[in-house]
Amino acid sequence: MSRSFHGIVYEASAGEFAPVTLRSVTIQISAIDTSAVISFKQIFAPALDPAPPLAQSYYVFPLPPRSNICKFKISGLDGRSVTAVVMELNQGHALHSDTRAPFFVENAFVVSLGKTNIAQTLEVELTYVCELDTEESETRIEVPAYIGSTYLTQGDSSSASPGTLGSPRVHILTRIQMATKRSLRVYSVNHASDTTLLPSPGDGQAIVKYTSTTFMENNFALVIQTSAPNDTSRCFAERRLDDPHSVAMHLTFVPQFLSETRQSQEYIFIIDRSGSMTGSRILQARNTLNMLLHALPLEDTTFNVFSFGSTCHSIFSHSFPRTEKTLQSAVQQVGSMNADLGGTSMYGALSNILPSRNFNVPTSIFLLTDGGPTDNTAEVIIDLVSNAVSQSTPIALLRVFTLGIECSSPKMEETCRGIARAGRGECAMVTNASSIMGEFGRLFHIGRTFVLRNVTIDWGLPRDAGLHGAIFQQVPNAVPDLYPGRTALIACALIRYHDFVIPEYVIVKGQKDGLGDFVEYKVPVTEIQWLDWIRFPLLHNTAARRIIADKERDAEPQGGIPDSDRDAVVQLAQQHQLVTRFTRFAPVETFEKPPSPSPPLKKSHSSGKYRHNFRLSSVTPLFSSRRNPLPSNQSSISSPPFMTQIDSGASLTPGPHNISVTSASPVITQRPTAVRDRAGQGSQVSPATPMQRDAPLASSSSPVRAMGTTVTAAPSDPDPHMVISYDPAHTAPADLVPVDNTPSSPIDADAQRLIQLRSADGSWGLSPQFTQIVGQHPFDSNNNSLLDERLWWTALAITYLRTRLRDQPNYLQLFVPDSMKFGHRIAAASGDDFDEILRLANATLNRSAPDSSALAIVSVAKDEDEDGKAESKESDLERPSSTLSRRKLVLHACAFISLIIPFILLLIASLSSSILKDVPIFVVKIDCQGSKAKEFHFGLWGVCVEGLSNVPFIGNKLNGSCSVTHTFYSIPPGLFEAVGHPELSGIMPHRLMKVLILHPIAVALAYPTIYVPLIIMRTKRRAVLYLLLVILTTVVSSIAFAADVAVVIVARNRTNAVQSGGVTVHVGNAVWIMFSAVLMYWWSVILITLALYRAHRSD
Repeated sequence: MSRSFHGIVYEASAGEFAPVTLRSVTIQISAIDTSAVISFKQIFAPALDPAPPLAQSYYVFPLPPRSNICKFKISGLDGRSVTAVVMELNQGHALHSDTRAPFFVENAFVVSLGKTNIAQTLEVELTYVCELDTEESETRIEVPAYIGSTYLTQGDSSSASPGTLGSPRVHILTRIQMATKRSLRVYSVNHASDTTLLPSPGDGQAIVKYTSTTFMENNFALVIQTSAPNDTSRCFAERRLDDPHSVAMHLTFVPQFLSETRQSQEYIFIIDRSGSMTGSRILQARNTLNMLLHALPLEDTTFNVFSFGSTCHSIFSHSFPRTEKTLQSAVQQVGSMNADLGGTSMYGALSNILPSRNFNVPTSIFLLTDGGPTDNTAEVIIDLVSNAVSQSTPIALLRVFTLGIECSSPKMEETCRGIARAGRGECAMVTNASSIMGEFGRLFHIGRTFVLRNVTIDWGLPRDAGLHGAIFQQVPNAVPDLYPGRTALIACALIRYHDFVIPEYVIVKGQKDGLGDFVEYKVPVTEIQWLDWIRFPLLHNTAARRIIADKERDAEPQGGIPDSDRDAVVQLAQQHQLVTRFTRFAPVETFEKPPSPSPPLKKSHSSGKYRHNFRLSSVTPLFSSRRNPLPSNQSSISSPPFMTQIDSGASLTPGPHNISVTSASPVITQRPTAVRDRAGQGSQVSPATPMQRDAPLASSSSPVRAMGTTVTAAPSDPDPHMVISYDPAHTAPADLVPVDNTPSSPIDADAQRLIQLRSADGSWGLSPQFTQIVGQHPFDSNNNSLLDERLWWTALAITYLRTRLRDQPNYLQLFVPDSMKFGHRIAAASGDDFDEILRLANATLNRSAPDSSALAIVSVAKDEDEDGKAESKESDLERPSSTLSRRKLVLHACAFISLIIPFILLLIASLSSSILKDVPIFVVKIDCQGSKAKEFHFGLWGVCVEGLSNVPFIGNKLNGSCSVTHTFYSIPPGLFEAVGHPELSGIMPHRLMKVLILHPIAVALAYPTIYVPLIIMRTKRRAVLYLLLVILTTVVSSIAFAADVAVVIVARNRTNAVQSGGVTVHVGNAVWIMFSAVLMYWWSVILITLALYRAHRSD
């Protein structure tokens, strides 16, 4: 058959299938962190083509990747509806001994609807949970196009019933919940014109609406950008609406704090050079080891390289410090290694190597081999390693890591794993030589850093909760050791406690290397806020799924799961509608209205009641195992032609589906039904009474609570024409997962060459090889005459590696931090800012790259235009250097203007009387008859008199109206006596006037702030020093202003005390000028601080 279908299809004629037309679809999405629940309701129009009254029909739904179905319901079947309910698998065996009727088939969910009247409107409701694709700071939600697509053209009138032309066909409402204190940016990749961002209901949340009058032709995709990357720790909590005592928590913990390199350590590399390592194996091992030698820490590091076959060799007599000389010697000798040492004498090699280690510092040993030992048993070698590790001290820990290459037998693989287990390290297995570099780099990264052991999680449950009936389940039950790198611990907890309060933080505790004090890491908790239109307990479902998988995984080595755990799995699966190896979907039939008398229905063989025959199937259950094979007596016939390949019409299209058809599944109905047991005796099943939500199914006639409806199991006899079987093969979710789904790619050859050009101090220098790899990029040092050229070449190399090793985060972590330390250290010594140099290097490489996507490390903001096409914009921090220069000139000019004005004001205030007669600190006015003077202007440098001139005791400055300019001056003797007011002689606060010396000091501090921005604010470190200078100037000016005010107040109080009539003291112009200058200085401090904070956040 040439066509393939999805949705509802029916057998139009013998061997020929046709689709039922989709009328509309409504989709509701709730995304929480990196998981989502997607519910949709499809309405199918009545078939208009000539068709038999009752046609064999199916519902087909190709499952998206990493998803599982939680709910299915079909309505409109002559007034009846059928719902999929999870029931215990053994019940199906008890009811039908001749068949095992599982309902999942690989990659597709298939429901056999039996003989169905397709000339009626049918409604399908389906809910599935899926994991979202993540990368760095982005999360992607994708809805397959086949959920909302039709087989007819958009202009075909038969695709809709009368009166619906032009009405909306597709509705999508998406709710997004990310961790709090994160800003979100959500946009549609290919449906921007019909997508609307609704008001946010809260912090870290977003609601997006999509409505279209046309059916979906491509996948509906939403991209969520967050202000924090996905490699940060976070935790979510969800309280059930129907059971407020039940709380599910989901923790993603990324141990970034473990990435610090050990202060002092010895590194020993052991390379297998036996004959089986020939070809690409030894070549990849050499190249990888040469790279890792360059990744050795720069300080307090010793190393040695051993190789073995039938004999054992080393490049040094003992471990030597990492220097330029020892590094080059090691690289040269490793480059000449070949697989020419015969057998695999692993025991002899380890017997010589382990005692040679330095017992005063920690040691990490890395063993790379491709085969089992030929000189002793694996058990003896493992004991040898275990004894060596047990003899190591806490300050000189020994760890052994192994990398197995294409191990040809399980025994060889177990040897590698056993050595790593005994050596308190980790083992990695690669199936081909090309994977050596990536895995060896990951092991080396772990060996350089700390491991968090004895990890526990405090979920906030009170210690005495167990005494008050609390129920607690955690997965993983035993938290594994945590290693650094881009790996996250995924932990879930189900808590049922009447007084449980969701905590503000979840606390993760552990010991570095399993020794010393416990360290704590607090992860903030985000509580899920429910919305009226979607109430699916996603976190409860996820936690239950992981708990079930954990129980099944723990039972595998023991050969089976205990009965008690099996009962718990069944109970948990029924509560959360999960299909496991012990549970399955079964159809529950309910009546919405009395069934129509026509068309005639098929008569049941068992009860004499008329009913349709409904059969369900689906993809492999997430936690299934091959331990339960299909019964040998199942018959198999060819599957319907349309199921040989499911066409999704989009990028999420699953592969071909092989479905074998065997015997039928039971039908569950609410009606009392006569059921035949295995002996052929009839029995009556009564209507069910409500049951407790946590109670498992006890027997075939036990009531089942499904979708809020209490029903009773009443199976029919097997339908010999249609039963669907499946091949259970699926893996359980892991507890330690990558923080994003970015696939790893081989390390670029140019990046390898560039790494090997790095000097022992972590820097790069200019050389023909460097130019050939990175290109000609001389640095314009017009304004950077003091710049060490090594900083520029190192910045170019770091930028280049960050791009080329973007998919190799372990190698980035190995090389970039040490080179960054070098750059910051040298830049600090020369007064430069290495972060600024890195930005200029990045802009240079972006500008010169032939393909901007090849080398650009930029922040991209995608804004949709009317056609729904994204426009990319480079971040301000990574624009070309000319743009950076213009922007800095503008900033410096603004800084100059905002600081020159208060400086001028400060200078004027400091030149008060007697230099500037009209700028006094305070003025004494005399308004009485007989006075020879009207005003006295007291300033910083002297006193001036208005209305009295050519007085000998005043002096001859300024026409004799002002005293001689002098600091800490005194009132000239006889001044107030000469004007007839001798009582005013003591109003001058001489001691307080001495504080006014702060005026010229403030001017001296303010003077550099005028031109400093134009010279030294081009680096962040100097900008911080400049900010401190401005703050100091502002503080001194504020004190001087306060002294001015105090002088005025004291003078006024003393004048009032002598009760001199007609004499008043007024605030002078200098005080108001100082007030304006101080205000402007504080405003400048705020602006500069905000600018530096913004620059820090951008970095």
